[in-house]
Amino acid sequence: MHRLDTEEKVESQKKTTIMEIESQIKKFSGNTLFFSAESISSNKYNEQALHRIRSFFTEITNHDVELGILMSIRNPYKFYPSIIQQQLKGGMNLSIAFDKWLDLCADYFQNITLRFERIFGKDQVKIVRFEDFIKSEEGLVGATLKHAGLQKSFVTQSVFTKTKRSNPSMSQEASWILSNINEDIPKIVGSTANPERKKFKIRRVLEIPGQRFQLPPERLKLIVEKSKEDLDWVCDRYDLKKYTVGNADFATTDSATNEYWSAKTLRYIVSRLLFFPPKVRESIHHTLHQHSKPSTMKWAASLVLSKGIMMIAPIYDYFFWINGPVRNWILANINPWTTSEVHS
Repeated sequence: MHRLDTEEKVESQKKTTIMEIESQIKKFSGNTLFFSAESISSNKYNEQALHRIRSFFTEITNHDVELGILMSIRNPYKFYPSIIQQQLKGGMNLSIAFDKWLDLCADYFQNITLRFERIFGKDQVKIVRFEDFIKSEEGLVGATLKHAGLQKSFVTQSVFTKTKRSNPSMSQEASWILSNINEDIPKIVGSTANPERKKFKIRRVLEIPGQRFQLPPERLKLIVEKSKEDLDWVCDRYDLKKYTVGNADFATTDSATNEYWSAKTLRYIVSRLLFFPPKVRESIHHTLHQHSKPSTMKWAASLVLSKGIMMIAPIYDYFFWINGPVRNWILANINPWTTSEVHS
């Protein structure tokens, strides 16, 4: 894919994309056409932008074509940790991402709903609970097709009824490390992409094993309670079952405060540390200091491990690269504690 690093390239790509969409729509011979438009709910799509989208589709189709919105809401206990993870992957750090969504959550879904209703009409807006679709016999995609009015025979025979998961959650440890990387090596510097980010594969960080990602209990409770009226409003307006979250739900979020690093997590980090440039190694070292309990032997083990690798990596990168057996022996014998404390 070509880099869109100038305004001219961006405008050229926009024109090409619009032409491709027009061509595909004109060739379409079915009755119902779906567009996956997750970003359309963001604040970037104000009413003026939605008007342009509606006008665009009206102009290139028959004017009697119905344009509608199918939107899902989700339990805030799951939704906000999930969306904050996506912000991390997009380049934010944990603190900024949390503050952003704490500010938005009080009327987030209400604002989206009213915006859609004003542009497309309330009758053309359908809202469902994500949890209900997940539990459906037809699967997530099958339930979506069925809710849009497609014939049952088509839904049950559809190859899309078995939905594969393609966006798994990252671990708690990965989120800590990625947050520091985003702060130390931002994706954007000024208005251009940071060349330092191209020196390593972020996928190696996202795949770090460890405890299940979760927000600290007090923060999760704060954002869930603040978002309650917003979701209740949507549920009342569209006759949906309201969400309930009790204190017991927040008692299970120990991974957000448990700062023990298991051998499994450290082995993974060490085995890939030499693939990272020095700035990323510094961020990882910083994270180990920041999120470990200094009063335990586990802290000592992780500190020695991280410092040792940090010191030898710049000097012996090439040596370790060509001497796989030596490196493998070291990794096999570094086992400061068992992996029983890993909660995947």
